[in-house]
Amino acid sequence: MSQDYVPEDGEITNTGASGVPQKARAYQQEMLEESRRRNIIVALDTGSGKTFIAILRMMLESQNEPHKLSWFLSPTVTLVQQQFAVIQSSVSVKVGVISGAQEPDQWTDEKLWQRVLSSHRIIVSTPQVLLDALRNGHMQLGRDISLLVFDEAHHAVAKHPYNLIMQEHYTMLTPRSSTSAPTVPSVVSPGVQVDMIRPMVMGLTASPIFGTNVQKAFKTIEANLDSTIRSIRINKEELARYTHKPRFKHTSFFPDEDAPPGPNLAALSSVVNGLVIEDDPWVKGRRERLKTAQKHTVEWRKLDQQLSDAIHNKNTFCHKGLHDLKRMGFILLDDLGSWAADWYISEVVKKVCGNGLDTSGFLFASLKSKERQYLRDILSRVEIVPTDYSIAAIEGGITDKVIAFIQQLEAEDRTARDENEPFSGIVFVTARIAVLALQHILQHHPKTKPRFRTGALVGVSDNSQRRNKDLDLTRSAFAARPHHDVLMDFRLGQLNLLICTAVAEEGIDIQSCSLVIRWDPPTNTASWAQSQGRARRKKSTFILMFKDGSDMKTLAEWQKVEQEMKDAYEDPARDIQRSPDIEDEEDPDSCIITVPETGAVVNLDSVVSRLSHFCNVIPGTDTRPIFSLDPPEYQDEWHAIPSAYRVVVPYQGPWGSSVTLPRQIPLPPREFVTEDPRTFGVERKYATKRSAYRHAAFEVYDWLHKAGLLNEHLLPLSASFEVENDEVVKALLKRIQKKEGMTDVDSQLNPWTTGGFWRETAPHSPWLVSILLIHGLPPLQLLTRSRIPEWNSQSGPTLYLRNSPPCRVSISTTSHVISYDDPRVQAAKEYTRHLFWPMCMSRMDWNQTDFCYLFLPVETTPNDQWKTWSDWARERHAGLVPSRHPGEASLAHARSFGEQFSYPDGLTMIRSGFIFARAYDFVRWEHDTIPPEDLEELKQRAKHRDGDGPYQPHFPLLVVKPMHPKVNFLTPPPISKNKGKERDETSRLMKEKYLDPDTCSIVLVSPTDLAFGTLLPSVLRALSMSITTSSFTSTIWPDFPQLAKIQPSLLQTALLAPIAQESTNYQRLETLGDTVLKLLTSFQLLAQYPLWHEGYLTKKRDHSVANVSLAKRNVDLGLFRWIIRDRMLGKKFKPLTYTGLDKTIAEALAKAQKEEDAEISETSGGGKSNKKKRKKGRQLRDELSTKVLADVIESILGAAYLHGGLDLAFECCRFLNLGMEWEHPAARLDCILERTPSLPHIIPADIAKQLEHVETMIGYTFRRKALLLEALTHSSCQNEFNLPSYERLEFAGDAVLDMVVNEYVFRAEGKNYSPGHMFLRKSAMVNAHLLGYICLRAFAEDEGEMPFLVSVEGRKFNFEVQKDPKKVYLYQCLFHESQSILLDIQHTAARYRIFHENLEQALQTGRGFPWGDLTRLQAPKFLSDMIESILGAAYIDSRGNMDIINDVLQSLGWLPILERIVAEDVDVRHPVSRMVQWAQQNQKEVTYDMVRDGGQLVCIVRIDKEEKLHVESNERARGKCSEAELRMRAAEMAIKEVSLRG
Repeated sequence: MSQDYVPEDGEITNTGASGVPQKARAYQQEMLEESRRRNIIVALDTGSGKTFIAILRMMLESQNEPHKLSWFLSPTVTLVQQQFAVIQSSVSVKVGVISGAQEPDQWTDEKLWQRVLSSHRIIVSTPQVLLDALRNGHMQLGRDISLLVFDEAHHAVAKHPYNLIMQEHYTMLTPRSSTSAPTVPSVVSPGVQVDMIRPMVMGLTASPIFGTNVQKAFKTIEANLDSTIRSIRINKEELARYTHKPRFKHTSFFPDEDAPPGPNLAALSSVVNGLVIEDDPWVKGRRERLKTAQKHTVEWRKLDQQLSDAIHNKNTFCHKGLHDLKRMGFILLDDLGSWAADWYISEVVKKVCGNGLDTSGFLFASLKSKERQYLRDILSRVEIVPTDYSIAAIEGGITDKVIAFIQQLEAEDRTARDENEPFSGIVFVTARIAVLALQHILQHHPKTKPRFRTGALVGVSDNSQRRNKDLDLTRSAFAARPHHDVLMDFRLGQLNLLICTAVAEEGIDIQSCSLVIRWDPPTNTASWAQSQGRARRKKSTFILMFKDGSDMKTLAEWQKVEQEMKDAYEDPARDIQRSPDIEDEEDPDSCIITVPETGAVVNLDSVVSRLSHFCNVIPGTDTRPIFSLDPPEYQDEWHAIPSAYRVVVPYQGPWGSSVTLPRQIPLPPREFVTEDPRTFGVERKYATKRSAYRHAAFEVYDWLHKAGLLNEHLLPLSASFEVENDEVVKALLKRIQKKEGMTDVDSQLNPWTTGGFWRETAPHSPWLVSILLIHGLPPLQLLTRSRIPEWNSQSGPTLYLRNSPPCRVSISTTSHVISYDDPRVQAAKEYTRHLFWPMCMSRMDWNQTDFCYLFLPVETTPNDQWKTWSDWARERHAGLVPSRHPGEASLAHARSFGEQFSYPDGLTMIRSGFIFARAYDFVRWEHDTIPPEDLEELKQRAKHRDGDGPYQPHFPLLVVKPMHPKVNFLTPPPISKNKGKERDETSRLMKEKYLDPDTCSIVLVSPTDLAFGTLLPSVLRALSMSITTSSFTSTIWPDFPQLAKIQPSLLQTALLAPIAQESTNYQRLETLGDTVLKLLTSFQLLAQYPLWHEGYLTKKRDHSVANVSLAKRNVDLGLFRWIIRDRMLGKKFKPLTYTGLDKTIAEALAKAQKEEDAEISETSGGGKSNKKKRKKGRQLRDELSTKVLADVIESILGAAYLHGGLDLAFECCRFLNLGMEWEHPAARLDCILERTPSLPHIIPADIAKQLEHVETMIGYTFRRKALLLEALTHSSCQNEFNLPSYERLEFAGDAVLDMVVNEYVFRAEGKNYSPGHMFLRKSAMVNAHLLGYICLRAFAEDEGEMPFLVSVEGRKFNFEVQKDPKKVYLYQCLFHESQSILLDIQHTAARYRIFHENLEQALQTGRGFPWGDLTRLQAPKFLSDMIESILGAAYIDSRGNMDIINDVLQSLGWLPILERIVAEDVDVRHPVSRMVQWAQQNQKEVTYDMVRDGGQLVCIVRIDKEEKLHVESNERARGKCSEAELRMRAAEMAIKEVSLRG
């Protein structure tokens, strides 16, 4: 027994600060020391503290072996949770728990296992968890575990997971005594080498026995666990003080033979005995399905055998459940009496005929509606008599056994009171229903009701496949209380009597009891020992109930075996030798699949569950493998033989078997049978059906492994496609940034450096001369160190001027080169400084003229006026003290300048002070008057400057206006919705201002030079982006000349991140590129993996194109260096110098942003706006995210597609690699076509006609009809052509459809949709509701002929054969053999007939997309699947001709809907989203309340808690889907209510 080690009877156990027990009893210490020397199974009575010994052993192991784990195994989930709580509270190391109650799929992740192993020292789990992990290769026993603890170790026999762990994974390891064990890297402690040896083993049990042969049981258990069963030999006296043997008693009772049933049981028996199996809806349904199924196919044979078996054995859910109900009633009648049996029948009927069959309440979710109604109708015929709770009824309706039991309870209760001891007892009952019935009797019997407070503990079955369990009340509401709650009430004294099944015999921590009663005799010796161990309190009693003394001989045998068991494990002579004695029906080693690299193993014991798991992860409705026996148990159509002639000839073997995989797997032929050499299966040579099934499953799984459909852990490939977390990319970037900090390599390319060696080469490099021309300005010479791209009148950027039409910029390169020491270079430096100084003087260093680019006029046209003014200013500056700033030479004191030159007009820039003061545009000189408000402003400035005193303006004054805030002339002006308001705001900002010339300076820069100084920052910005783009092409694509031809403007857009805040960025291209990548990847995978089903293909595609995968590829290729993410910082611009390149662009951006934040803080005083600016600053500094890196990959792909179609996009994918084997799309399509089988020249006429109809509907004739047939084949269909079902073609068509809609929306003329709007339109056009509608709407005319009556002449009838056209709809052309699909089609077609007129009108003329009406169709998914699979088939058959795809979509009527949505800007937002936006804009609260009213689902829309709308479902609600549909419809109606359509 695995009981807690809590001290009893006054013993005190000291604990340290960590909560770890510091003291062990002497006998516990004895067993602990023995377990350190060798593997042992600790055999001690319940309550002796075996778990405590194991805890101490695990603590020692964690100290002695820090690089491996201790693993504690318990056989049930309940025990695992219990033991985990005990161990965790008792040790200082990290303890983990894993059980089957947790989500199983998560434990297929190898990385998760590695994290768990490395972060824990002790793991508690069920044995199946460890066995699966070892079989899957997620961990290795010798590498990861140093100590295995087996709780309830007597289970280690036969096929129990305990034994399988040892036989499959322990015995093959090197013994611990070996000196030549191999070493391997540790997973628990990475970086450490550990020995690959057997772990130590420790078992815990109170009854190391099975059966009655003690010697055989000991040999088997010891051999299986490689351990010796050991008990106390030195400290027996101490052990006796802590364990107490109960007083044994027995009581006899006389069975009530031939007791008559009560009225309820009699009525039920009468109804059940009259049942006819042919009336069962399940049988009727199977017969209907057989009519539509193709004869002699696997699915037909499966249905045929199921029906024959059900009729022969009468084991349908309803019939078996009803017969079981009757059987359990008679069990209760014999065991407890007629009162209990009638109460049970009454409760069941009440549940079923009341609300018990509702799927949301009772446990009938697996029943079809007709079966539910049938069951209700049957039980409603049972005339129920209400339970009579009178004393006479109860006492008169119980058996002698119950009477004897109550007498024993009363006697033991009196004894406890006489001894002044609290009463607590446990009653062990075999049958689950008897537990609840006995509890019910005790709760109402007059002798037990006032004294005994009863609780019930029944086990919970793990077999979810048993459909008939639902009629067992013990598995429904009557067993709802959790074990933990019941046990807690028992411990606290709220309950004093537990009625239990065998669930309480073993392991569960129940306090010591004064009484244990076995209602039924123990089934074996272990049960005998376990149950009496519960009576371990001093002076406790153990009572067995026997039927008239007939079982006393069995009792003597149990006592004898128990004594033999104890004598054996206390015998020292047994330590000398141990011999295995293992028997098995078959040798599992003969059939085994292993992967040495991971240690993964599959054998006959695990292969059936593995194959089921493999099929279960395949997308679809029913993907289970079908096992067929050879020979079948029934002859074909046995069920159709008249009942009088039905004969079943017993067959004892040998047996063979075959397995049929789901049609979703593209594996023709699909059935593995021995007669066909292309297939797998087993012959009739196995003694049992089970063995034949397992060997057939093994053959299939071995083939799946060899075909590459399993991963290195022998699991479905889906587990290998998990996308890594973006933390991986962040870690890569962090390493890159660290490297950049050490090597001064910038994360963003600087286009003005020469390959990163500018420090050594720049001072002595020659200057290359180009000619820069800005329309309307004289040409300039542009000097650069490296060659720059040429711009013509079409390729150059456009500058959007303030009050002038846009102008183009062009650059023409020349062959002219100027030496670095040429005098013209110095002149160019001074002229460059002259151009930028007026605008950037506060950010420039006058003495730094080592610019990265230089400018010089092409022709010097002397301007006598400006030269005169400048010379005068320089002479005046030269006469000042030398401490003045040299840059002031370009400024002139305004008053002095005016007096000197008679206040001339034609000036350009004025500063409100001297150097670094605010700049204004010159307007005029004012010689006469000044408005009063402006005069007051001048006075206030004078007062602030000179203090109190009179101020009189000295005319003339300067009239100026603020300089226009626009500094980036590459961006066009935004389109204003209110131009009048915008003009007023501009007038306010640009209001003229009066300045005193005595306090101002004039910037001596000509209009031409000022225009250059204003526009050149934008030109340089465009040039830097162009150089970056050119550098990308020459550096990244030297071996891909086709990619290098991509239009530079497209590529530049693809490299522009949104954070750069240019007029364009990569987002639209990224959206298009994402679709192109999906299309290309889909067909690469479709061709490369012909055996992969749609689930594998989708997982692999998602993995390949996931953001993390693309971002990692970006980093690997170094593309991130060319992502343009810096931006023009407006008034922070300054010309770039080589001296300034000592810092990276990222650092410069951070510094500039910090200055901008500080300036905003000073001017605004902090506040909300300042907080937003700081947030933007953080965004700038954290701009390289996983998404940005991935988006750039996709945008480059989009640019390649726009420039050169799919061919160039393929070249781009080949360059990117993305972990795939890329071949040209045409070659991939040819590969798919080569594998497409050809249909026979003559095929069944009905199939040929059906294909012809579909071709008419879509306007395309297939060259390879097999593709169209596959596109129309549902997984439920069988045909003689061995084609797979449509899922793979649907996978392809999904990508094709996305490509069509995204390309159309991207290229829509005059729209320039943002990515968000592109997504909205795509979501509307590819959603399953619309595609289902398209499928329902498509039809072809079938030109048939029929005779019609045309006239009657006397008694003569005249007929004439006339054309009788009939519409054949696309949905009717689906090949399937499913009754549920047929019903779905019928119901959906009926709804289509109701709603199609409204839908058609909404799609043709509506201003909004009809989301609600489309959802009301409730079109099943297979209808939209048909559209996508047909598109996939047409794309392959036409070798990727998108024109044909567009024609198909035009014929289906899908393309006209898209054209109208785009042309008329139809509102495609989801109604619920529109209501959310309306509520936010109007500060309203919108809620949707779902209520049921008379069987109808009603949605109540409330706005600000005020009820506005009632919307009813108008049909029976169908779960969550119905609620979502109703909410959408309600939102649409609410939109109309609040007039959002206008």
